[in-house]
Amino acid sequence: MYYSNGHLEGEYKQYDETGELRLEAFYFSGNLSGLHKTYQEDGSCRIVEYDSGLPIHDWYLLADQQGNMLKFRSADNSLIWETPAIAERFTDYRD
Repeated sequence: MYYSNGHLEGEYKQYDETGELRLEAFYFSGNLSGLHKTYQEDGSCRIVEYDSGLPIHDWYLLADQQGNMLKFRSADNSLIWETPAIAERFTDYRD
């Protein structure tokens, strides 16, 4: 990340004291632009998409370590949908 004409530009990454990646973002003309990813200690990742410094949607995604995606309403953190749906989950055992 660097400054151009006094504005933040480029990719920004933040790490915790153990060296684990905690945040990924991109700045264009000093504003958040594109995906903003916040990594939690449990391995999940909160994803918000920005344009000109503002969230594009009124929701955010949460991805867990197993690849499940959950969509939450930003205003009250209420669940909108999840994939795969609980009824569709299965474990495949092979010998």
